[in-house]
Amino acid sequence: MKLPNILQTRKYKKEISGFGGLNTTNNYLEGEIRECSGISHKNFPFLTQSNKLIRDEFYKSPQGIAFSQKECVIDSGALFYGKEKVGNLTSGEKEIAVMGNMILIFPDKVCYNTETKVFESLEAEYTFSDTTVRFGLNSVSVPEEKWVTDVVEDELVFFENEKLSVYSSAEITEGSIKLGTYAPVFAEEILPGTIIKDKCTYSQYRKVLSSKKDDAGKYTLKTYLYTLRNEYENVFSKIRKGDGIEISGCENEANNKILVVKEVGDHTLVFEEEALSEAQETGKITVKRKIPDFSCVCVHNNRLWGCEKNTIYASKLGDPYNFFVYRMLSTDSYSVSANSREDFNACVSYGNYCVFFKSDSIFKLYGDKPSNFQLVESIGSGIDAHGKNSLVNIGSEIFYSGIGGVYSFCGGLPSLISGKIENIKMENCSGGTNGKIYYLAADTTDGRKLFAYDMKKSLWSICGNTKIKAFSYHNGELYAIDDCGLYRFSEEDCTDDEWFVTLQPFREFYHLKKKYTKMWVSAELFENSWIKVEIKRDNGTWEQIMVRYGKNKEHITIPIGVGKCHEMMLRISGRGRCNILSIVREFIV
Repeated sequence: MKLPNILQTRKYKKEISGFGGLNTTNNYLEGEIRECSGISHKNFPFLTQSNKLIRDEFYKSPQGIAFSQKECVIDSGALFYGKEKVGNLTSGEKEIAVMGNMILIFPDKVCYNTETKVFESLEAEYTFSDTTVRFGLNSVSVPEEKWVTDVVEDELVFFENEKLSVYSSAEITEGSIKLGTYAPVFAEEILPGTIIKDKCTYSQYRKVLSSKKDDAGKYTLKTYLYTLRNEYENVFSKIRKGDGIEISGCENEANNKILVVKEVGDHTLVFEEEALSEAQETGKITVKRKIPDFSCVCVHNNRLWGCEKNTIYASKLGDPYNFFVYRMLSTDSYSVSANSREDFNACVSYGNYCVFFKSDSIFKLYGDKPSNFQLVESIGSGIDAHGKNSLVNIGSEIFYSGIGGVYSFCGGLPSLISGKIENIKMENCSGGTNGKIYYLAADTTDGRKLFAYDMKKSLWSICGNTKIKAFSYHNGELYAIDDCGLYRFSEEDCTDDEWFVTLQPFREFYHLKKKYTKMWVSAELFENSWIKVEIKRDNGTWEQIMVRYGKNKEHITIPIGVGKCHEMMLRISGRGRCNILSIVREFIV
């Protein structure tokens, strides 16, 4: 006898108690995230808020950041060390390297010594024209005197009953100032064109341009200040013994060369015997300690390394002022050109060697002195000029944004770590780390975002929108700058901004029709926080299920009724501290 079919209803229950990272592809696992903002995996397996950024109100418009013993910040065209202004810089993007007590800044080519508190140029250049430069067999000499007059405009303030030192005339001849007859004159009697010596040194005088009296009886004098100086006094003061200098502009081509200085006098440089040819030059002669135009720099084994187009340079040992000292010594500077056409874009110290990146290749430079330096090309995705700031060394591992994604480099071939977010286009990337998380600020089609990659768990998340353009790590803490200020990544949760997380759809992978009977979202909600839960069935719109406010720290369970659907999505959002603990769902087939 044939009996009728009996429909069998099966009940299923599934729980997500460990949430995955951001995965924007179609190849995802249950519990992975489709979209998020302000989310962190620091309390894995739970989801919680990203770290709070604490702003330092002192800085207003930073351009660069690094650390020596104190923070070194380029802000509003000036260099600050420990919030003290120590020098002026040009505008634009900067490369900063710290080498011992020296802070080196490019492309300005300047150095601030934190010990001597001296801010100066790495280059030293002297150009001599309208004078006779004498070349000996081992020396270059210039005359002891060349007098010039500097003129600047300034103001002086006097009371009407004050007397000024007035002279009938002033003339500069034979390197000295000759003044006419002297007479003391009250301030109210000073006329334009008057010669005065008030507030001047012996080599200065003033010519009055105008005089203006205010209601308090004070006179403001606008003047030209004339200063007589010897342009050749201590003319080679910025060149040091042992510097490699370039001589150019000589009619005698044999004297256009790079030499190492043995001795420095007030008006003479001494080199090795018979290094030059005897001559007298009256053209435009330049003596220069030259620094290459570096596009990227790093410090490795007490040398400053940098790249200028297709050439790698290393400074003299312990001396970032010299890149052209070649004497066959282990302390000499060094340079080498790669055998490929593209320019170098980034470099970093890694273990016992340096790593240099082009857009399509990676180069490793081994060795500890010029005689055994060796440049080896390695296959792998490189870094273009827009991604050089993403390069971060975390001791045994390098992270960077390269051609085709974000990579991890451990000395061999780089490994792609951004496969799960490969459809997010990133540009103008900047990277930093606190030793646990690799942070990457990048321009996307949806604005500039701050991505976080948990290195231990291999999970991605998005901290939110950002304007960060550079990072720096110091004493266990991570710092960042944007156009508005300096920030420190704290261990606190960010409670000021809203956060959200959208999980990848629940598909269940059953071919039969499904009906969700129950669903619960379990969370830990803290005081003065709120949480909202929304669902979307198939191609429908988002439906708000519940909003819950926290008056005290409490564990909450939010029930959800879903109904029939093939695919269901869940979005959880809120503000303040909240740990998302688990999601349980029941359905029948």
